[in-house]
Amino acid sequence: VGGVLVTRAMLSATYTTVTLRSYLNCLQASYPKKNIHLVPHGTFDTGARDYAAIDARPKRIVTMGKFGTYKRLDTLLAAFDELRQDSVFADYELVIGGTDHPNAQGYMAAMEEARETDPGVHFRGYIAEDDIPDFFGNARASIFDYSATTGSSGVLHQTACYGAVPVFPNIGDFVDVCRDEGLAGANYAPDDAGDMAQAMRGILGDLETAEELAAGNKIASLELP
Repeated sequence: VGGVLVTRAMLSATYTTVTLRSYLNCLQASYPKKNIHLVPHGTFDTGARDYAAIDARPKRIVTMGKFGTYKRLDTLLAAFDELRQDSVFADYELVIGGTDHPNAQGYMAAMEEARETDPGVHFRGYIAEDDIPDFFGNARASIFDYSATTGSSGVLHQTACYGAVPVFPNIGDFVDVCRDEGLAGANYAPDDAGDMAQAMRGILGDLETAEELAAGNKIASLELP
């Protein structure tokens, strides 16, 4: 009942915008007379920036978010361990940016403690806005260890804007955003560490394809400020 009341109140505005076509379709089906528009999420930084080619970047994988609920690190860490078993990727590092989700206090501290002796895993904590370009611009891939989605991902758009290749689960809103906004990356089955490791291996082992994906995403980003 609360959800219906809030939605009706929201739609009583002169107009309402949503960031995904699936949201637009859902609302128009239930409220055909309301003034609802699709405005894609878009990117934060469309300035003229030059970033290094994928093969010139550090052998680094990144992830960023508020972790502990539907965004986690368990599958990613298991996949990273599996990836490093291949000598080709043994010298890669994983840099984790972000903090606990408000509903999962202590999650990041527990993860960091479990990896305190692993020299290949680094916890950066909160990433300030001014540091975002370097965080993604010095990584070859950006990983999304999500079991669900709750809308159009800002981190996905940051990843695309700064030329890292996104690796995300083949679910819901990721699929919609890529279809509607022209973004692309590597996919894996959610909660499957082996499949995530295979997706990372495919991207990091074929830097020519990775560069094509990164270049295409940066072009798409410039079209959606």
